[in-house]
Amino acid sequence: SHGRATFVSERWYGPLDTTSSNVGDSWCSMGRIGWFDALARKRYGDLETFASILDPLVADINRWTWLYERYSCDGSPQTNRTAMYFEFPAVTAMMIHYIRYGLQLGFQTVTVTPFGPRDFSYHVGNMHLEFSPPERV
Repeated sequence: SHGRATFVSERWYGPLDTTSSNVGDSWCSMGRIGWFDALARKRYGDLETFASILDPLVADINRWTWLYERYSCDGSPQTNRTAMYFEFPAVTAMMIHYIRYGLQLGFQTVTVTPFGPRDFSYHVGNMHLEFSPPERV
């Protein structure tokens, strides 16, 4: 059901359902909605759907680096939209950092609640983390 991230509307609406026949947001996905969808998948423990949201985005970033502003329902980039848009790359990085690895950095705290990986090493900039749940140490 997920072409990429998620869609603005649960169902497509047509020209007769809108003002001036504008169906734009009924047939596209947006990074910010994918972010909220991913947070919901973690909250409810739906790792399979979370992976179906994140993994294609990671593949696209590895392939193209910068992405278009939106995707179509079939998961293809909408090439008539803004090129080299920051939203999907930024949201993908947030999904990896905050959801997949569960890294929450406070002013005086670090919380690690991964969603998926059990043991991992995370090294970005000056942050070096080796994680293994207490019952596995």
